[in-house]
Amino acid sequence: MRGGFLFHGFFGFSGLAVHVGFIGHTGSSGLARPAGLDSVRFACTRALPCACRLRGFCRLCAVSGFSGRAFLARPRGAPGFSGLSAFSARRGSVRIMSASTALLLVIVAIALVGGAYSLVSRRQSLPCPVWLRGLVEMDNPFAKVHRAAFIVETLALSPGMTVLDAGCGPGRLTVPLARSVGPEGRVVAMDIQPGMLARAREKTQAAGLANVDFFAAGLGEGKLPADHFDRVVLVTVLGEIPDRAAALAELFRTLKPGGVLAVVELIFDPHFQSRSAATALATGAGFRERAFFGRRLAYILHFEKPQGR
Repeated sequence: MRGGFLFHGFFGFSGLAVHVGFIGHTGSSGLARPAGLDSVRFACTRALPCACRLRGFCRLCAVSGFSGRAFLARPRGAPGFSGLSAFSARRGSVRIMSASTALLLVIVAIALVGGAYSLVSRRQSLPCPVWLRGLVEMDNPFAKVHRAAFIVETLALSPGMTVLDAGCGPGRLTVPLARSVGPEGRVVAMDIQPGMLARAREKTQAAGLANVDFFAAGLGEGKLPADHFDRVVLVTVLGEIPDRAAALAELFRTLKPGGVLAVVELIFDPHFQSRSAATALATGAGFRERAFFGRRLAYILHFEKPQGR
């Protein structure tokens, strides 16, 4: 290992452990080496204030399946123990532990803020605030049905279609939707927060798209035109709407006959709506279920507006 320095760490939600071992060029360590004890392992257990001093081996090596003696032992023919003093090792360990503590405090702070927002938003149906937009600009890596590309794929879009991205947020779906309908198609990005619309506008401009309109309004306010859209997407938005029945009635009216409403829900969202709840709202507005993708805790539901309605 270049420079004779070995670092290995383990991070977890319930705590953080960091262990440092020094393997360097031949030199006097300033520590007496007991007979029969490997010098590198001895430096680890005596020089650093970690769990090794209590157990005699590295807890992290035990987690990874190696004993501290076997993992930290000097390979045959390798140089001897480094000339770092115990004081220098301790000082380096304190710096690492301080940085680790700061990182842990940041993680705890983020968790507390997220928990508080989740609790308040569940009670008051609050939309995701603009300052947290970074959390909703990325696909969730644990759920295929939440990925923008997959959602767009299920919609079976064709050039020239008109699509409503209802509750578009920072525009995670707006850009791929606009690309899918082509220059002759149209996407309306709708959101109640001007800050979210501004971010969506930045994305579409950066992508060189000119077929997107931006509309600041809330669902259920009756501001959408009748029989206008071929597709409507609601991605983790349904639970944020104060009057869901009025919103679904408006979406039913604004879709063309045969048009499709896609409802995407994910259990990680604080406003998660179950499949049965979403279905009850949609069928109550006149929709009929057309397709289902995913599982109970992460799904896409397609509802169709029947012909002649």
